[in-house]
Amino acid sequence: MQAATGPCAGALEKATQTCKSDCTWDAGVCALPKGWTKIADPPAGFAGRAGATAVWTGDRMIVWGGGDGSGATYFDDGAAYSPLTNTWSPLPPAPAGVFGREAQVSVWTGAELVIWGGQNASPGYLADGAAYSPATNSWHKLASSPLGGRGWAGAVLARSTGEVVVWGGRTSTEQNDGAAYLAPSDNWKPIAAAPVVGRINPVIAYLAGDVLVWGGTVSETNPLRDGARLSVTARTWTKLPDPPIEYVDRTWASHAPTTTGFFTYGGLELVAGFPVHPDGLRYAAGAWTLVPVLDAAIVSPQPGFFGATWCSPAACWVWSGASGWGTPLPLASGGARFDLTTSVWSAMPTTNAPAARFSPQVAWTGSYAVVWGGAESATSAARDGAIYVP
Repeated sequence: MQAATGPCAGALEKATQTCKSDCTWDAGVCALPKGWTKIADPPAGFAGRAGATAVWTGDRMIVWGGGDGSGATYFDDGAAYSPLTNTWSPLPPAPAGVFGREAQVSVWTGAELVIWGGQNASPGYLADGAAYSPATNSWHKLASSPLGGRGWAGAVLARSTGEVVVWGGRTSTEQNDGAAYLAPSDNWKPIAAAPVVGRINPVIAYLAGDVLVWGGTVSETNPLRDGARLSVTARTWTKLPDPPIEYVDRTWASHAPTTTGFFTYGGLELVAGFPVHPDGLRYAAGAWTLVPVLDAAIVSPQPGFFGATWCSPAACWVWSGASGWGTPLPLASGGARFDLTTSVWSAMPTTNAPAARFSPQVAWTGSYAVVWGGAESATSAARDGAIYVP
């Protein structure tokens, strides 16, 4: 293979030619190079942030909201990044009264970005939301929800009905109920309480007509290992089986949906010393499988919690985040790939990777990941990013 000449449609794509069996070069193809490629920074004035919304629309990543990592500043603006042109475009202002926030839920419906809930310094937990349409470059406020204001809930698109299902989260206490929002009719319907206790930061995924919820914590001090599945059409709940006893309960694990369930990795055990566990779980076809420890010989220090996680049908990746507990948080600068067939870890390349950070925004496009922002410390939020091509 060799570099080829000629323009490519994508601003970051590179042209290559492959030697054919008759020892001549083919016409060449344009593609994003494998590994990490730095992306353009957003326009001046669009601040770095952590805990923001990040969704992939099919041709761009939309980032909205979030905070500066200090707990004092919350953003009410957004921008869209196009890998094709390697450029950012500011979003129009959100509707009046939709305040800056973090810990909101966000879902791409196929036509709109829907955000709801979250928290900020004042008035605290929020019960409103809005939807943004790239086609019209406009926002509209969501109809009033039957839920009270809450943050740190889970949300997912139920593809069988087109509803955005919101569940769990915290008001003054953790909640175990939810609601379903249907964008075309701007209508909410309540969802009855699940047969598990309320929680924040649950894993939530959609699978074959059901919404799965699992894990999370109560009051950030009591990690949970149970879950339930909701039939979207029947609106009935069924408890999930518990994971293997060998799995150590933890908080702040990272997770991502897979084609057959979900993948969860890392987390902090709430005992003396606050050990980090660089292992995880897979839930697929109604059964649990332990994800083995990511050995320090593969990547050191290992990603532990508050990192970026994404999955393809074949593999899942974990990158950066905190490697342990401390002040300031020690950060992991590398990442690893977990093969879903062989259950084997391998190191991700580090060339051109962004600097280490926690709570970055990540969007999986179906063939590569776009990683942006996050916090490099409690007082320093990043505003750079990169594309990672497996």
